[in-house]
Amino acid sequence: MKRNSIVFRVCHQNFFEEWHDLKLLLQECNLPEDVDFSRSTFAIAKENKNLIGAAGMEVYGKYGLLRSVVVSEQYRFGKIGRLLCETVFQTAGDKGVVEFFLLTTDASSYFKKLGFVVVDRSLVPSAIRRSEQFSRSCPATAICMHKIYV
Repeated sequence: MKRNSIVFRVCHQNFFEEWHDLKLLLQECNLPEDVDFSRSTFAIAKENKNLIGAAGMEVYGKYGLLRSVVVSEQYRFGKIGRLLCETVFQTAGDKGVVEFFLLTTDASSYFKKLGFVVVDRSLVPSAIRRSEQFSRSCPATAICMHKIYV
């Protein structure tokens, strides 16, 4: 998909010619870098070969863990994050994912606009609770959110 000069594409497991750029963007935005590439699909956005945004999904059967939603500061508020998330939802939905979970420390209002609701961590499937992000990377104070895919 192309939007002006911004190109969107889906990258599947172990794609990462862009890994270095993604890691720098995650660091710049203070997000965890512990991506499980064996389970991950990413939607990325590039402008002039520069990575400007990404959204990742780790798949655990019929459940997905949305993670690493990141957009360069100068590109925020242009719906790039929404397009990246929608691309990941569609791709994961095509693989049979019907429910999505995420953790956030400061973006719950953004994710509510995408249809997520706050839930207690105890309601998260055990496979996702055992993920690196749930068990180690995100603080216990992070807000847990859920969305059913339709």
